[in-house]
Amino acid sequence: MNEYYKPRDVYTGKEYERDLVDVINVNDQKYQEKHMQLQERAKERGIILEKADYLPLEDSIKLAMEFQPADPTNPRKPFAKEFLLACREKLELDSANEEDLDRLKFYTAVDSPADIYHGRDAFFIFEDSDKKTYEIGIQVSKNPEKLNRSDVLIEEDVPDPSDDDFNIKIMAVSEKYADKFLSVLEKKKKEGKTININPEIKHI
Repeated sequence: MNEYYKPRDVYTGKEYERDLVDVINVNDQKYQEKHMQLQERAKERGIILEKADYLPLEDSIKLAMEFQPADPTNPRKPFAKEFLLACREKLELDSANEEDLDRLKFYTAVDSPADIYHGRDAFFIFEDSDKKTYEIGIQVSKNPEKLNRSDVLIEEDVPDPSDDDFNIKIMAVSEKYADKFLSVLEKKKKEGKTININPEIKHI
């Protein structure tokens, strides 16, 4: 069996999410300490925490950003990597300009509050040329209702690296979802739906 993907009927949806977009180590002590710190700050702002591990969306995004398992400009999962590359092409980012490429980053959110409470298995953070920051949520599910909680729904089986012509197939799938990403981003720009996070958070 390929190390990345297994047939959907022999493992759980959560395993599939992890294979496509990676996973955050929520058992890490520093992660848990940061989680509690953000909860305390949320309480100070008068926010009522709905569950014991709840965080508002922006705090959930900040937490996920700080504890990534890999470089968000170079994801280690094949689908995440190709998806990011396809989105860069749609945005016409300069592949020879590292600063330009850094404007778009891919983050996993699996197992974090962003996943559990805000429907994001992953998300993109994009900094526009005017320094405004946008977040595009990604949900991996065949349930169309999940789109109500996120921005882009990965609703079909993604090619397995062991498939014939895998590179061609994964590029085609990534291109499809990159089109959806771009459509959502353009809509958020028109509506002025930015997100208040620090895109320069350092990653471990």
